[in-house]
Amino acid sequence: MEDNIDDLIADFLSGNMDPATRDRFEQRLAAEPELAARVALERDIATALDAFSPENKLRANLRQIADKYPSLESFAPYSGERRGIKARNRWIIAAGLLILGALAYWQFQPEEKPLSQPDRGLPAIPAEEEVQKTQEVEKPSPAKQQPIAAAYQPIPKLESYIGSQMRSGAFQILLDEPKSGANFLRSANRLTFRLSGKVEGSVPAGAGLNLLIFSNNQKDFEDLRAVESRVLEINPDGTFLIRQQWTLPPGLYYLVIEDQQSGEWLLVDKFLVKA
Repeated sequence: MEDNIDDLIADFLSGNMDPATRDRFEQRLAAEPELAARVALERDIATALDAFSPENKLRANLRQIADKYPSLESFAPYSGERRGIKARNRWIIAAGLLILGALAYWQFQPEEKPLSQPDRGLPAIPAEEEVQKTQEVEKPSPAKQQPIAAAYQPIPKLESYIGSQMRSGAFQILLDEPKSGANFLRSANRLTFRLSGKVEGSVPAGAGLNLLIFSNNQKDFEDLRAVESRVLEINPDGTFLIRQQWTLPPGLYYLVIEDQQSGEWLLVDKFLVKA
């Protein structure tokens, strides 16, 4: 086999051959089984070395190659070439072992740890005191706690609907109470909520309405997590009334009346709960 066979194999595997040379080389691979076997070995070794991270994968790949090609010298059919192939293969395997050694050293090298408190000449802090100190640091100061006024911050998206005349087909809802922005006072941490009004127009047969109560928590509103919900029962004359005892904390709340089937909003208003 000619002296530049190593360069030809390297150019073939790296894709650096021009089309004409590559065609001729592929014809040789088809006609020379020994050359084809050697190219296959070179390709597998190159693939294993390119994929050496993590370490275990390289070790597994090299082991697979060793099992697949138990006798590396068998791929050198010409006596003049046998010695060069053996030396080249030994160099490649040695390089793989060096890489494995470097990875193992890097992986198992102990981390440098800072000097402990006794080494610095400082008194050691007992474990219980350290835990208590950490808890004291993490505990927020009263100045950083959420102000009470935050419970009354409005949700802009809901505020834009208040006062709008929203319809569903041929009917609309008129609210008598609570008045927009009405205050509910709690007694023994409970409040009596009263909602009354009338549906004007023709309500389709089988239509239903829901009452949803949202706090001013923006995230809860975006996730449609209502703090209270009730079915709004409509009397034959179109009137409705809800009277409930709720344990809502002080803050700003929004009431939404929606169509059960379509989820369409028919009325939006707000009220406040005071301590």
